Amino acid sequence: MSLQSPIVLVFSFVCLAVPTGANFQAGLDAANREGYATALSQWRPLAEKGAPSAQCYLGVLYEKGRG
Repeated sequence: MSLQSPIVLVFSFVCLAVPTGANFQAGLDAANREGYATALSQWRPLAEKGAPSAQCYLGVLYEKGRG
């Protein structure tokens, strides 16, 4: 096994983790201000990438008819 595989794995986790917090928080802030369209636009890409929190909150928007 080469050293390249662990480096690529660590780099992948860092790249995936960094943008998630900012977009998720922007969606949460928008939802708290009843800006559901903005929340939807922030959470949908994250949910499609597999972010569990975004999937949950997006589901709540849809369940309540706000998505």
